[in-house]
Amino acid sequence: MAVDYFRINLNKASNRLDLYQQRRRKRQLLTVGAYVVSILLISAVALYFGYLTRSQMEAKRETITELDRKIAELESSEEYISQEDLFALANLVERRLLWAEKLAHLAEVLPEDIALTEVGFDQERLTIRGISKLRPRQSDLDLVVSILDRIKADPALSEGFAEVKFQLSNRIRYEEQEILDFEIACMAM
Repeated sequence: MAVDYFRINLNKASNRLDLYQQRRRKRQLLTVGAYVVSILLISAVALYFGYLTRSQMEAKRETITELDRKIAELESSEEYISQEDLFALANLVERRLLWAEKLAHLAEVLPEDIALTEVGFDQERLTIRGISKLRPRQSDLDLVVSILDRIKADPALSEGFAEVKFQLSNRIRYEEQEILDFEIACMAM
């Protein structure tokens, strides 16, 4: 005959506590492992982006070095035009006077009995020298002032000049004729 035995586990409560602690330890290990794996993944991604950034910076440094070399090469060549050169050229173009137009206009403004003997430009100053017959009882000053007034009154002619002034005059007698030799200076702006 077989005898049936009953087995009673008196340590049942302690086994449950042990199982609970084992499960808790497993959860803690899994949580710590997940944190470690997460930190490793984040670090790997950060290192990858750092590497990409460093590569881009090196490429840009190489580009800058190449551009600096090309600029230095261009500056040393004869074809280089500096910014100062461009500004000087722009200033020159802006301040230049169109002499052909001014001289043609001067010929229209002056009376027909005046002959120009010299027209010169030196150091921002246009010098107009001429001769004219004097009428009886006409003063030297009246003739020169009328010429100055005509030049000043014409905007196309006086534009570009800061001042138009009388320089000198000489009365010359030639074969019973009174001639006035005069000089007028126009100061450029």
